Amino acid sequence: MAEDTTVTALAGSVANFEPSSLSSDVIEQTKLLVLDTLGCAIAAEGVTLVGQMRHVAAALGGAPQATLIGGGEKSSVLNAVLVNGTMVRVLDLNDYSVKEGKPGRLATGGHPSDNIPVALTVGEWQDRSGLEVIGAVALVYEIYARLVELSAARSPFDGTSLSGIAVAAMAGQLMGLGAGHLGHAIAYGAARCMAPPLMRRGQISSGKSLSNSLVAQSGVLGAMIAAERVSGPVEVLDHEFGIRSMFAEEADLSTLAQPFDRVDSILGNHIKAFPCVATGQAAVAAALDLHQWVKGSTDKIAKIGIIMADDPYVRGQQGDPQRADPQSHAAADHSFAFIVAAALVDGEMTPRQYENERWFDPAIRALMGKTEMGNDPALNAKAPLAFPARVEVTMEDGTTHASEVPFAPGYSKGRLNRAEVIQKFETFTAPKIDEARMESLKALALRLEELESLDELMATLSEPIG
Repeated sequence: MAEDTTVTALAGSVANFEPSSLSSDVIEQTKLLVLDTLGCAIAAEGVTLVGQMRHVAAALGGAPQATLIGGGEKSSVLNAVLVNGTMVRVLDLNDYSVKEGKPGRLATGGHPSDNIPVALTVGEWQDRSGLEVIGAVALVYEIYARLVELSAARSPFDGTSLSGIAVAAMAGQLMGLGAGHLGHAIAYGAARCMAPPLMRRGQISSGKSLSNSLVAQSGVLGAMIAAERVSGPVEVLDHEFGIRSMFAEEADLSTLAQPFDRVDSILGNHIKAFPCVATGQAAVAAALDLHQWVKGSTDKIAKIGIIMADDPYVRGQQGDPQRADPQSHAAADHSFAFIVAAALVDGEMTPRQYENERWFDPAIRALMGKTEMGNDPALNAKAPLAFPARVEVTMEDGTTHASEVPFAPGYSKGRLNRAEVIQKFETFTAPKIDEARMESLKALALRLEELESLDELMATLSEPIG
């Protein structure tokens, strides 16, 4: 085995990580994000793609190792990673982070909660305690955040690719692999992690909802292979024939392997109030505020202005022609024009707004055609690490209405609001499960650190949904 590579250094730090070292704030934040993530999964029951992945899992078969959420049965670990991960991601409702790039530039730092179902799946399989799973979740967030910071601004790989590395480390840690085997696990996770940027660009396909699950499967499989003492390409992060191009040329990869004695990146994550792109959350909130003024008369709207931060990342999304003309659910939930128009008309933004291919509705299309995008540097100053927005509506008679939202609902300024997370969980799961089950899941998730195993939580999640 080659020595002194980024992979082997990272493996050594992961092997030394102790969940008992986590602060009470990190434990609380992790529990809230677990609860939020479970709510996203439950809300997705009935979505076509979820059923399709259940069929794939059934066709693959496998040992009953881990719970399929809402499936009433267990399947293989890799099948559970696929199905449960798809459920969490498919509504575009799970968490997000915001990173600061070059001066004056922002970008989303991805959706690390994509990997919470992986931690629950591997934790169940390995019979780990609630605290150990909390540790695994906080750890995967930390590794993911470090990888985001090192990534090239225009990486040839989609951000979900980072999960292959982070998940392999997390899964190996939950499996109790020592530093040596962990290195091989991470090497295999990295070698098989490359998802193309097309996964979330253009007329976005279902691949957006599957990308992280497929990459995460490879990460878990890498840990399973390494557990059998199979060597992997541990120079994969450093070598010119590896995946070094994923990272900025000036990136110091040694920072990836710094000790995990302070694991708190998870404190910077935010939850979504609405099932749509993170950069559109504030715009939807503003449109919902304006609904009171335009309800019943949206056909009299002459112009809609969506003014957002003056940022290259945001402007790039505003100018994407595919977002202006969505042809799929995955493209519609990334379309500023669609989500604002639907919120103005309906006074809500839930999965219902996407039913019956609403993005083709003539009334919605008419409003989308009246939408103009704009940018205001003043918004940057008001909410420098957020995606603020102002929506302005001009009626045919010249009347104007405007609403500005600097920080979207669910935006965390260092700590999530427990009441806000619980309210979202209740709102999105109420149509799917009864109150008794809802209360049981809340109680189990919010005392996760006290659970000796995940058995009761996963059994409750296993029950059919809807």
